[in-house]
Amino acid sequence: GEGVSAAISLGPQLLLDRERIFDLVDSLTIRLDEIRPDLVTLEPFLPVSLTELDEAVDFGTQLINGFSRIGDALDSVRVYADSGFGDNPENSERLGDALVSLIDEADAMHELVQTPPEFPGLSEIPEGGVEALSDLSRLGQFMYSFFGFKGARLHLILAQDEEELRPSGGFFGALWTLELDRGRLVDRRFISSYEVDGDINPRFWGSAPYSFTLGLG
Repeated sequence: GEGVSAAISLGPQLLLDRERIFDLVDSLTIRLDEIRPDLVTLEPFLPVSLTELDEAVDFGTQLINGFSRIGDALDSVRVYADSGFGDNPENSERLGDALVSLIDEADAMHELVQTPPEFPGLSEIPEGGVEALSDLSRLGQFMYSFFGFKGARLHLILAQDEEELRPSGGFFGALWTLELDRGRLVDRRFISSYEVDGDINPRFWGSAPYSFTLGLG
């Protein structure tokens, strides 16, 4: 859905901005350390305690680091999803590791954003962001199963020519079967739709009107 699309696009954008974000966080942390003696003196007059300030900074740091790890996992999934179909089993295993990392990081971040610290002016986590984290976890779990990391999976692909419509519905001209096992394509078959029934005889056609529409009457 839209949440999954937003979740998929989230990681790469964070990777692009990661260095700039980390520089800003480092600058903020250094600045806070420099003025901490003054903050200690002024704490009785401040609207928040230093403990609350530290909690807010720590929460923000965890958010940035967590999203960065999610971006790394998404990037690795993209890289190894292609090479996983080749002859290198090591890349297939790396794909599985990247998917596990994506699931774990998305779940950890989803749990983190449920309990943000109370701090004046701290923006709430957008509801769409929370949903995107859930979608990321579900996406990772689906892909982990799809690529056969929970056991070999056989996928059926039906090819339909939109110009070959029948009164009874679409006509599937061909079928493909893909067998995936631990991130690798271990078998694939092309089957003509006319071969699906094999040598079954006798073949029964439909009623006269139905057979006539198919040119068999």
